[in-house]
Amino acid sequence: MRILTAGPALWIKSGYGIQLLELATRLQAAGHDVTHFAFAGMTGGSSFSYKGIPHLPGDRSSHGQSLIHAYIPLVQPDFVLSLCDVWALSEYGEPHFRLATWTPIDHETCPRQTRDVLKAQVTWPIAMSNHGAQAMTDAGVKVAATIPHGYSGYCYVDKTAGQLWRQGYHIPDASRVFGCVSLNSWW
Repeated sequence: MRILTAGPALWIKSGYGIQLLELATRLQAAGHDVTHFAFAGMTGGSSFSYKGIPHLPGDRSSHGQSLIHAYIPLVQPDFVLSLCDVWALSEYGEPHFRLATWTPIDHETCPRQTRDVLKAQVTWPIAMSNHGAQAMTDAGVKVAATIPHGYSGYCYVDKTAGQLWRQGYHIPDASRVFGCVSLNSWW
C-alpha cells in the first residue's frame, strides 16, 4: 500500500514524533510505500529522505491544512494516516482522500470539536486507549481500532536523573515509570 503519514517530522523527539518514526519505519519494513508529510518541524524548503522515508515539508499553517490537498495528487496514497490531536484537522475541510487518524482522547468525554471532525472527516478513527475508544463510542463515533502507543527506550532515558528521581519519590528500581508533560497551545 502507498501511505502518506502526517505529523511532526520523524526526527522530532516528541511523543508524536517518536511514535510516528516507529510506525513509519515498521510500515516501510512490512513492504508499504511510505511518504511522510512533516507539517511541523520542517517548514518550507524541498523534500528529502530521512531513515529512507521521503519527507514533504510543511508551511506556516499549524497542521498543514494549506498543503495536504496539494500532496494527495503528488503522492497518490491509498490513505493518509495522521497522528495528532484530531481537532487540528478541522481546517483540512471536506476530505477528498481516505483519512485514518490515530488520536488521543485524554478528556473525561470526547470534546465536541474532536467528535465533529471524527464523524465528518475521518474514515478510520483509531483510539490510543480503551478510555479513548469508549469516549469516542459514547460520542457516536464508530472506532475502527484501538492501538495503544508503543514504548521505545532509545529516547528520553537519563539514568542518573532517573535514579535521583526514584530515590526522592521512593520508587523501586525494578518498577517501570512512564510520564508525560505537555502543553497544547491550540486548545
